[in-house]
Amino acid sequence: MNQFGNESDVQQQIVDVRTHGRDSVGSPVAMNSHGQERNATAGFVLGLVSLLAWILPFIGLPVTVTGLVLSIRGLRSSRSGLATAGLILSVIWLLVTLANGTLGAYMYLTGQYGK
Repeated sequence: MNQFGNESDVQQQIVDVRTHGRDSVGSPVAMNSHGQERNATAGFVLGLVSLLAWILPFIGLPVTVTGLVLSIRGLRSSRSGLATAGLILSVIWLLVTLANGTLGAYMYLTGQYGK
């Protein structure tokens, strides 16, 4: 016994730090609810950022896709309402971003851009 507890407890904590959220086989370990709450909040914030990011599709696409993924991961948290709002915002602004990028590419290819 040392100041940090049993030696086996300390060794287990070292193993836990080394595996970085993975089990002995290397598979991801389920996140705790605190991590899912962070995902819900981050997904919502990125959904709000998407309100402006769609104007430049090369910025809007990664922002909205990341917001979509984090919102989906946050649906099982205690902040599922926030995650749902982030999911809805991300889906809407992803569609707007894709439409804007498609329209911009079409206008560029047909020579209508910059006239």
